[in-house]
Amino acid sequence: GIYASDATFNVISRCAGQVLPCNNFDNTLFQGLGYGISVSSSANVDEVDFVKYPYVVQEAVFDKCIYGILNRFVSQGVIIGNTFNLGNLPPASELSTDPYTTQQFGVFFEDGANGFDIQENHFTGTPGNVPNTFGTYCNNIDIFPNEVRKNTYSGVKYGNVADKINALLWSPPQGLVYLCNTNDNAQDGYDFYVFQGAQI
Repeated sequence: GIYASDATFNVISRCAGQVLPCNNFDNTLFQGLGYGISVSSSANVDEVDFVKYPYVVQEAVFDKCIYGILNRFVSQGVIIGNTFNLGNLPPASELSTDPYTTQQFGVFFEDGANGFDIQENHFTGTPGNVPNTFGTYCNNIDIFPNEVRKNTYSGVKYGNVADKINALLWSPPQGLVYLCNTNDNAQDGYDFYVFQGAQI
């Protein structure tokens, strides 16, 4: 889809009507991709506190992508009002019904991220060929004040996952927090999943 290294960009869907505020968008579609959007930095994680290459993804639809959005060591991303359809991937080949992978991610944050705006997104799971679907996954994003807020998770296997260091537990605590999210996930799923040793 889109690969951005040390770069800023905007993906903003147009309003499909004349009424404001807009309730109907001509949505940007990312479909059947390994990475719908991948953003990263070439900076050394150990040398700087954070890398800021702001980007905006608003009112887009991610369908049948292994990763909807992968954010690696980039701060200040804005991800608002998007739809992530999870549970199905294209087959690995025309001769097989197997997907490329058994895991599928809506938004995956990896390594240091000093602030991002992720809210009002919809992560929707449907029965299909991917058994492990993840809404938002935070992997070692460090102790910066990050919020995942006002998102809706429905029918996915793992709504929110925290892995490795994402917060500081000393007084006062700081780091990743989840605020005002709505969860209605699979019966055998998890609204929140924190790996052993992880901090949120």
